[in-house]
Amino acid sequence: MKKDDFEIGRELANIRLKRSLSQDQLADMMNERGHQWSRKTVWSMERGIRSIRLSEAYDLEDVLGVSLFGKAESEDATYKEFVEDRWENEVKDAVERIRLAYDEAYELGLTLHLVGFRMDDGESKELAACLSGFGEGLSRLYSDAPEFLHGKDAGEEFIRLVRGHVTPPTQEEDKA
Repeated sequence: MKKDDFEIGRELANIRLKRSLSQDQLADMMNERGHQWSRKTVWSMERGIRSIRLSEAYDLEDVLGVSLFGKAESEDATYKEFVEDRWENEVKDAVERIRLAYDEAYELGLTLHLVGFRMDDGESKELAACLSGFGEGLSRLYSDAPEFLHGKDAGEEFIRLVRGHVTPPTQEEDKA
């Protein structure tokens, strides 16, 4: 059974408290292993707001001396599920950031085009033409974006497009 970020976060908080560790202490322990954690990082994870990255998972389990992610009949199967879940979350976040950037570029393009179009005094004609042209270009960038980036479920759609074409690494491959 898969655990979601909220369940893992709640378990993390319980284990941390049983070990009498503060959020700052856990963050310091993870910093010693090369992760850039703060009390806010731990707080966000414990509430399921921030996912635990794959690169952090092993160290976190080692620091706490437990398994947060459970063991399946096959450890490789658990690892594969873990990798797939983390990958999906990271891809969805990245696609959403791209979608929002396209939306912002489109809005900026419209604004610049209108500003340029409204400027018509002699000295500003060259600037007006530049703003208008740049605005049109940004608007075209949005229009030419892949169709899945125009929807609210862009991340889910992207995952559907690539599922089956990506094979997560095994635990041994990932360590190599």
